[in-house]
Amino acid sequence: KLMAEDLNLAEWLLKKIRQRQEDILETLGAGNIKSVEDYRFHIGELTALRTMESEIREVLQEED
Repeated sequence: KLMAEDLNLAEWLLKKIRQRQEDILETLGAGNIKSVEDYRFHIGELTALRTMESEIREVLQEED
């Protein structure tokens, strides 16, 4: 069973994850990528963030 502080942490993490995703998408959209390696790095980070977001949401839904 999740406690109130667990929920607060989860919401804080989701907020930070969403902010970072937005930053990455803005960088990609603005064409600020300097190399294929830079692009791959950002896409990898975005993929990892989306996976973490999904996992956190799944745990929160299981508690409902």
